[in-house]
This record gives sequence, C-alpha cells and structure tokens, in this order.
Amino acid sequence: MERYTNSREDIIIEVTDNKLCATMTIKRDGGVIEQDEIISLINQAGISNGFISSINQEGEKEFNHPFKIAEIQAINQEVVLDLYYKTDELYYPKTPLNETNIFRLVYVQKGSAIGKLTYDEDMMSKKDVYGKYLLTLEGRNNVIDKYKGENIDFDLNTREYIAKISGYLSLASDGKYSIINHLIIKHDINRDYGNIYIIGNLTIQGNVKDVRHIRVIGELIIEGDVFQSNLYAEHGIVIKGLLEGCNSGGVTSPKSIKCAEVKNSKVFAGEDVFIEGNVTSSKIVGETSIQVKDSGEVLASDLQSSRYIKVGNVKNDDHTVSDLEITVSPYTKEQLMILTRELVYFNENDSDNEKIPIIRREIKQLEEKLSNKVEEAIELENNNSLMIETRGQIFPGVKLKILKESMIVDDDSFKNKKIINLTRMM
Repeated sequence: MERYTNSREDIIIEVTDNKLCATMTIKRDGGVIEQDEIISLINQAGISNGFISSINQEGEKEFNHPFKIAEIQAINQEVVLDLYYKTDELYYPKTPLNETNIFRLVYVQKGSAIGKLTYDEDMMSKKDVYGKYLLTLEGRNNVIDKYKGENIDFDLNTREYIAKISGYLSLASDGKYSIINHLIIKHDINRDYGNIYIIGNLTIQGNVKDVRHIRVIGELIIEGDVFQSNLYAEHGIVIKGLLEGCNSGGVTSPKSIKCAEVKNSKVFAGEDVFIEGNVTSSKIVGETSIQVKDSGEVLASDLQSSRYIKVGNVKNDDHTVSDLEITVSPYTKEQLMILTRELVYFNENDSDNEKIPIIRREIKQLEEKLSNKVEEAIELENNNSLMIETRGQIFPGVKLKILKESMIVDDDSFKNKKIINLTRMM
C-alpha cells in the first residue's frame, strides 16, 4: 500500500496495492483543515481517476477513519479464445501427412479469421486511480501472444486472430496457433504411409519408396532417394538423392526440377531440368532447358527440350539409343498425351464421369498453347538460341535432332561443340 501525508500528518491518503482504491483519513485533532490543502495532497499523490462523489458518501465520512475518495471496479482478466474450428481439424507437429489425414485438416485462406478473444470489455482501456492503464502495453501484448504463433496477426478492433498467409492451421505444444504452408516429414515413407496431397510446400527428410502419388501445390523437396513413385509439384521439385524406377507417372512439375541422378525414370519439367550426375535409361523433358553437369553421363536416354540441351558424355547401350532433341514444346506435348489417354479411358469405361468435360477443356487449352508454340518455333528455326551443347563426347549411334533436321552421329567429332544447325554439321 502506498501512503501520502501532509506536513502536519493530519491528512492521510492511502492507495491499495492493486491501485484500484484510494482512501483519505482526516484527524479531528489536527486543527482547521483547508480544502486547498486536501486538493494539494491529492495532486501530490497523483490521483486523477475514479473519484467518488462526496454527495454519495456524506454519511460515511468520519474523522480518524479512512473513507474512499477514488475507486475503480476490478476487471476480469480471464481471457478465452473462441476458436472457429474443431480441434480435430488442426495440424499438429506429429500428424502424418497421408491422404487420410490431410483431407480433414483445415486450410485457411490469407486474411481470414481463425478465432476471437473473449475478455472484459474494459480490459484494454480501463485506468487505475493514477490514470494509468490497468493492463500495460506489455501486458496487453502478453494476453494477445498467449495464442499468437507464426503467420498470425491480431485485430484489436474485432479481437480476432487473422491469417497472414494461406496455409494449414496448426496448434503447437505451447498452445499457440500458427499458419503453416511448409510441411515437413522427418522420416522415410513408403507405400504403407499412403498417398500425399498437400497445398503448400513439402519437405521429406528421408527416402521415398513405392508411393503411388505425391501431389504438392507448392514446392517439393526430397532430401533422400526416390524409388518407384509418382511425384507432382506445382512450384518445382528438388531431389537431393537418386531418382530410380519412376517410370509410370514419373516426376512432373510445370516449373523446374533438380535431381542428383536419374535411372530408369521419366522427368517432365515445364521449365528447366538440372541433373548433377548420370542419366541412365530415362526420358527427360525440360521445356526451357536440360542441363547435365559435365561430369554426368547420359546413357541410353531420351532428352527433349524446346531451346537448350547441355550434356557431358552421351552413350548408347546394347538395346537403346540415346536421343537428344530440340523440338516444339515437348512438355505441352506430354501433358496433352496424358490427358488424351485419360479421356479415352473414361469414354470407354466410364462415359458419365464428371471429369470428362474438365479434361476436354484442358485438352483444348493445351492444343491452343501448342499451336502458338509451333508459330514461335517457325520464327526461331534459324535462331542461335536453339542449341545442343556437348562438354564431353557424343558417341557414334546417338540420334540428334533440332526441329526438322536430324542425324545419327557416326564419328567422334561431336566432342566439346555447340551444335546449332545439323545441316551444317553434316
């Protein structure tokens, strides 16, 4: 309790520890007390808020007994979050990201509210008898921060927590809510884990084996090896280990794809393909370019790009000839072929399927896109930007094609060359 007195100590003001109440004691034997002296002591104490009208308590005043001069009603500091979603719809750090679980998780759009704080109406604005806020700025922030995790804002007007980005609503062990758009699997996965469909980015810190489908509307990063799996990522794929046996649906992205090494697999990129090591018995499509490191070897593989192919050594095996081709929009052609096969399947086996009109629209869009690419290719036919660059040796028997011109390598003259026009090479 804080205590203030005048010089004669016949006027005493006391303020409770919680600063919600101030009392005054006037001693009878103190002689004549002027009103200005009382006002002066009140000012000295710094009391400026919550004064009680003397009319309302005239009968309660007694000499030598404290009476209230200022009082603030206490506030209820209990804070409750009214979450707009069920707890079983939230992503928890150890939640498996398989197909069964991911579809029940709530995905929140940027700018939408996830919940509202409930607390005393005056909690953020009420002041003590000194005129200071009962809840300091730091205290207010602590109240808000109790539930506020990553990628979450708080609206003081509506008292709602707002998503700063689009993503999955997550609850951490400390009780804070966050919006997560980069999910992580910290172990190997296989067929038992199930298919994965993620909106956002996904990192798998392990190997992937025999997974039928991983589909990511974001970027996909796999830190281990990938075996016999089908991958698709809207914003690019990075595989830091070996890619092997992915020759069914293959590995596809409208953006770029990076791999350490590729064996017996299909890789389709709408932009660039970067390969650190060898390419063996595989089909690689990079719409803009395919770039294999100089130390990497291409063996019995088919490489297609619309602009640029860079390779080290290129060889054939006993059964398959390597084929390097600059052609019109190979990525679009592959997507068109896949959709056409799907449409034929539905027409023959499930003619009422609701996907059929959607597939037809997508096929029409791809056909229009391919037509435009053909027009572009005509203009670029004699352009030096269309190139097959060799940093090693292209062995005899390898097929080369740049748009309409094609040839089969028959000697060792294609080492360390930039091949722009096959006609002039022959």
